[in-house]
Amino acid sequence: PYVSDPNKTDTDDDSLSDDSELAANPFVTDPSKKDTDGDSFADAAEILLGSDPTDGQDTPEVAGDTIISINFEGGQLNPCCGGNGSAQVTTTAGYAPADNWNNFANQLEVDPQVLVGASGSAVTATLTYTSSNNWASSGAAPGDGADGDLMSGYLDNLHTGGDITVEGLDATFTANGYSVIVYHSSDSAGTPGFDIDGKTLYLLQAAGAGTNYPLDGPDAVNGYIVSTAEDPATTPGANAVIFKDLTSSSFTINGVQGGGGDSRPRPNGIQIVANVPITDGDGDGLDDEWELANDFDPNDNGSTDVVN
Repeated sequence: PYVSDPNKTDTDDDSLSDDSELAANPFVTDPSKKDTDGDSFADAAEILLGSDPTDGQDTPEVAGDTIISINFEGGQLNPCCGGNGSAQVTTTAGYAPADNWNNFANQLEVDPQVLVGASGSAVTATLTYTSSNNWASSGAAPGDGADGDLMSGYLDNLHTGGDITVEGLDATFTANGYSVIVYHSSDSAGTPGFDIDGKTLYLLQAAGAGTNYPLDGPDAVNGYIVSTAEDPATTPGANAVIFKDLTSSSFTINGVQGGGGDSRPRPNGIQIVANVPITDGDGDGLDDEWELANDFDPNDNGSTDVVN
């Protein structure tokens, strides 16, 4: 028989209560382990994706997507909270341009939800979050389903008890590491911070509502400037932070209130981007597929023809 902690309703913190795990609802799973059958898929994810969490040979059919994108519509769905109208992302958007964003409306709490990758197919990862409030950076979302909508609504005041957790990332992400991009454009200036595993990164929003997207400058990509600053006093003007080379199958984002101005952390969305190793047969630092697509020889590092 499985053993659980009588002082907790969910011993393994996997969002499945001990009672439901032991009562065959719908499977009898181990309340002390997030992954009963040890197949690297969490029990909650397997139930959501339709496979048996007690059978290590029965795993979900999922895509090998390398980007997962998440948008928080936030206050744009609630006129009381700074916005007006939907802010769903329905086209290609983001610092790492991607399709098939996972859009979350104005819920303040979400239990594990299966995510889709850039192809639109389900991945192994799930999202859970809590937020004390929702708000929006502008009076109305653009409504074109693109980057302006992404940077409109947000989860408010993440530093006051809220957090964002992603679990169940598979080897597509963990084998070679991955980055997490956290987007921030709010209705006030400041230097908010976001934390993963004790590492806090800050960005500077220089002005108020509707000013933090798009940003211009030599470091801007698609209207985004990303920060890796760990000191709020020296952080550059930016509308996202990027955590690099993470390897765990799960992570939690917490908010940290920085110094100067308002500085409340208010995420518009996040992206999880796998590090995809290049294939470089000739060792010239250029990916073979890129060389072929651009009429270069992937087997010549320049020693035969300097053009390559």
